[in-house]
Amino acid sequence: FYDKEKKEKKTVAFSMFFELVASILSSIFIFIFSLFFTNISLFGQYRFFSIFLLIFFFIIIHPKILQYFLNLMLKTIKKESVKFEISYIQILNIVCLYILNWFIFGISFMIFINSFHPLSFHYYFYVTGSTALAGIIGLCAIFVPAGLGVREGIITIALKEILPSFLQALFLLLPDYGLRLGSCLYF
Repeated sequence: FYDKEKKEKKTVAFSMFFELVASILSSIFIFIFSLFFTNISLFGQYRFFSIFLLIFFFIIIHPKILQYFLNLMLKTIKKESVKFEISYIQILNIVCLYILNWFIFGISFMIFINSFHPLSFHYYFYVTGSTALAGIIGLCAIFVPAGLGVREGIITIALKEILPSFLQALFLLLPDYGLRLGSCLYF
């Protein structure tokens, strides 16, 4: 498709890399942000540290810093360096869209949970942040295909804090299998 549209392979590769970085950074942001609104004792002790992580987040997404790390990575695999032609504001806008996507997903997951078991909206940020963290760790888990099992394990551990044990498996498997069924029906 990209050849037919006369797009450079370098541009396509950069776009794919940037999408991955934006997805990872937005997931991390959502998880860190959720720590401020979570009364779960496991995370409460990290609230102060999370302030520094949020500041670091806004520094690391600067185009010059992203370009430096990308070119460092490209140099190690002996590839040509790239120059970012995107502004800090544009990066913020893209990452904010990914963050909005996580917030919408969190609402849908809360509605899904509430359709089976009442759960206070007070846990919204906890559920959203845990799901985002599970998604990114699953994405980065290179030792298993597509992070299968990793995401589910992390979500199970997270839901253990707020749901009865007999419901954890239900909320773990149904969304995952629902997505797979939807993918099969769509394609």
